[in-house]
Amino acid sequence: MITTKAEYKYYLQRDYARYKSKPSIWDWLYHSEKYYIWKFLKELRRTEYFRNSQTNYYRRCRYLLQNIRFMRLVHKTQLYLYPNVFGPGLYLPHLGYMLVSSEATIGENCTMRPGILIASNLGSGNKKSRNVIIGNNVEFSAGCKILCKRIGDNVSIGPNAVVVKNVPDNSIVMGNPGEIVPKL
Repeated sequence: MITTKAEYKYYLQRDYARYKSKPSIWDWLYHSEKYYIWKFLKELRRTEYFRNSQTNYYRRCRYLLQNIRFMRLVHKTQLYLYPNVFGPGLYLPHLGYMLVSSEATIGENCTMRPGILIASNLGSGNKKSRNVIIGNNVEFSAGCKILCKRIGDNVSIGPNAVVVKNVPDNSIVMGNPGEIVPKL
């Protein structure tokens, strides 16, 4: 959780370090994919900072305005990734529909590709929500669905995998339903 200006700068630095280059002036002029990804990361971290450091009336008002700005960008990019979920080093290689529950906790250096779903509540009849805990250095491929409670560190989840059981550390998950594949 980002509570100080130094932590805010640290998180942004770790996020931006995962990309090869900064957006150029042409990316800004044409509103390219890279421009929107960098803008989304900055607004996500800024919203976390203002949400967690509400100490006076001015900060609360600033948070409300920042939250409106962030939610407009969320709907524009269809990246439904919420504050206080991701650790430093979030990497989004492409834009596309992503939905991550606000009750999830995801560790450092996470890579997320379009089409993923991380759910904390299974079905409309199920009123109980649960925390989904995902470790560090996890890579989510395109179209994967996470329906379990825990995923360990250093895990790679294959494309269109549906993970319904907890995943231990240092493993690869593929298929529907997701099965752990032995490493070669």
